[in-house]
Amino acid sequence: MLLSIDLTRPLLRAGPDDSAALAREPLTRQFATAGLVGAKDIARWNGREWFALGSGLRLIGFPGFGLALEVFKGDLYAGGDFDTAGDKFSSGFARWSGPAAPAPGPRINSASVSGKKLFVVGLNFDQGAVILLNGDEQKTANDASNPSTTLTAKKSGKKLKTGDKLRVKNTDGMLSEEFTFSG
Repeated sequence: MLLSIDLTRPLLRAGPDDSAALAREPLTRQFATAGLVGAKDIARWNGREWFALGSGLRLIGFPGFGLALEVFKGDLYAGGDFDTAGDKFSSGFARWSGPAAPAPGPRINSASVSGKKLFVVGLNFDQGAVILLNGDEQKTANDASNPSTTLTAKKSGKKLKTGDKLRVKNTDGMLSEEFTFSG
């Protein structure tokens, strides 16, 4: 079965019951397009758009799929039901290290307030990343000790309420998933 994937929130690894975690990771399943991009059974989302990974996964000329995906040292490893990965014979295991491998985008793990300061902790924050509070940019500084994982907005803590939406925008425009502040 070939599908067209047009997701506003990408799947990490779709389970047999279509349950999945949300993240900027590879997706594998039987499909012909991801968003508007032609992709054969494997694709990756970078926070803004889908990318095809090579010429896909095939099994005896038909769609194949990865059952296990993992990124290690920048390379994607796939294991599953396929005999061809890209244009190379591959008996159920492949490594992809294409030049267009998009870097993972920013991710918010937690947010807290201390006095007037808002602290956002996560991953993959660029130097100069900005906290967005309900879509509005806040004056933001990277933590000197942990610049890629901690951001501070000095006067945003007093504005923040339970239920407010936070995002982080890196200097390249890549956005994190929306994070709902719970207090």
